[in-house]
Amino acid sequence: MVCGTHFRRSGEVIQAGYRTLGDLSESRHSALSSDTPYLVISSGRKCPNRTRDKLRSEEFRHMFLEKIPVLQWKKHAQESEYERLRKYIGAQGWMGVTWEILNETLNLMNSSGNGYMFDTWQGQSPCIRCAVVGNGGILNGSGMGQEIDAHDYVFRVNGAITKGHEMDVGNRTSFFSFSTNTLMNSLYVYGGLGFKTVPRTPETRYVILPDHNRDYLLVRAALTNSLIDQGRDKGVNVSRYFGKNLTTEHFKILHPDFMRYLRNRFLYESDLKTRSLLYLSAVH
Repeated sequence: MVCGTHFRRSGEVIQAGYRTLGDLSESRHSALSSDTPYLVISSGRKCPNRTRDKLRSEEFRHMFLEKIPVLQWKKHAQESEYERLRKYIGAQGWMGVTWEILNETLNLMNSSGNGYMFDTWQGQSPCIRCAVVGNGGILNGSGMGQEIDAHDYVFRVNGAITKGHEMDVGNRTSFFSFSTNTLMNSLYVYGGLGFKTVPRTPETRYVILPDHNRDYLLVRAALTNSLIDQGRDKGVNVSRYFGKNLTTEHFKILHPDFMRYLRNRFLYESDLKTRSLLYLSAVH
């Protein structure tokens, strides 16, 4: 799912540069089961300064695991995996998540779009360019909106307010990342500033950072067009946030193994910040 090789900070934008389309094909083969239909994208051209070339270097090879699963989907709904991961708490595992809810939710995640981040890519360039945009306010007055929107994909997190600030932060949202907890908190805290609902554009996909049973319950309710039927959010109609008639491809759920990998090798902290996770997800 790598989105880049060349990075530079510009305000709160982290620009993640390039990935060859040949590598995209390779990633799909490793992410998807052999009986899953998907489009193979290939190009004879090589993208310069690839992230994976740098991550394979002597400097990073003690940190980088090439085969780490980034996203979880139907193929991970196995009781043996559940027993392995239920001993890890929060985003690093499935402790507190019942097998019934996990199994039902992951079995809804049954398309190639659930196992691969850039399943919508149809560009002609051998490279993919991404912008990961934070919410700290440092972009106010920057005039960088057009540059942000010019990227192939734009990532945003939590209480991402764009309306009225398009000149500075752009208008596009290709990927919107959150946990149910951070989403509900953002709607409450930033509602008065204009964050009333999540981004809902034709290109928007939702990247879930699951740290609780409620995240799987939310995804299940969204994909079955039903109310959340248990837990602290019981009775919530999630269509008010995401709309109706969502397809499986709208959601991607980060894998607990990937969360532990980032914590242990890159972030070295128990409280994983959403923006840091999104940035590292984009370069993997």
